[in-house]
Amino acid sequence: MESILRDLDIVKVWAKAEHDERRVLVEELIESVTVFPDHLEVKAAGAPPLNVLYGEVGLKLPEIVGVGDWT
Repeated sequence: MESILRDLDIVKVWAKAEHDERRVLVEELIESVTVFPDHLEVKAAGAPPLNVLYGEVGLKLPEIVGVGDWT
């Protein structure tokens, strides 16, 4: 199993996968995504958390960011 996973070309698998198959791949590999005002924290199975800027995934930074009540 280790050699299969080590030699797996995920780019080719992703390119050939249908929408539903891609969703299964993501659901199996990604443990969580935490949304912060300035970035996302993505936790993949068996890997340290990855900080991703909104622009890196085609999202815009929210215009209104803050913590607590507006006073």
